Amino acid sequence: MADLETLSITLSDGSRVPLGSLAYVDQARSYGKVSRREGMRTVTVTGGLRAAHGPRAAPGSP
Repeated sequence: MADLETLSITLSDGSRVPLGSLAYVDQARSYGKVSRREGMRTVTVTGGLRAAHGPRAAPGSP
């Protein structure tokens, strides 16, 4: 999880910021499935958007 929060994101102006400064990263359980691409295991990450109230929306905000 810490690796995702420090993942570098490139903004439209070319600057780079850590994902954790833009969004809350949360882990949840889901049905598992092992996928492979060219013999390498892959992981699918999904997300959703919420209306922001300030720089970062709080978890559970509408």
